[in-house]
Amino acid sequence: MTKLHLGCGRKILPGYINIDATCGDKVMDIRKLTDYADNSVDEILAIHVWEHFWLKDVETIAAEWKRVLKPGGKLILEMPCLDKVIGYIVKQATHGFPIEANMTIWAMYGDPSTIRTEQDLHKWLWSYANIEALLRDTEFKNVEFKDPVYHVKDRDMRVEAIK
Repeated sequence: MTKLHLGCGRKILPGYINIDATCGDKVMDIRKLTDYADNSVDEILAIHVWEHFWLKDVETIAAEWKRVLKPGGKLILEMPCLDKVIGYIVKQATHGFPIEANMTIWAMYGDPSTIRTEQDLHKWLWSYANIEALLRDTEFKNVEFKDPVYHVKDRDMRVEAIK
């Protein structure tokens, strides 16, 4: 099986080809998977990557990632979730609890301790409805939401879809 971990940074996952613009098993622009033929990849995993793309570019990127996936191939995205951030703010404010930056503003803009370049900034905060509409518009099927595996359950979402 060919499984790609896109935007891996320094997190190398076994069983995946770990790809990033600066490090990993393969160094390349993950927006254009030119090293991969149509219908050649079984799975694409992108953890806290999608929020780093400009909204104007995501449909093209989704189509490119779909191009390389085999029929029945799986796309897995994890990212901050607007719905959960809003829910957290309402819950904290209702109970008079402090609102933590890592649960709110960092989801919107990124963790300031890790921002070194414009690429590190978050460019869009996705809601369930936004990401589902994008994936359906790019003809992904069986869009499902699950708890995130790699980050904060109360702030982030995981979405899985099939080509």
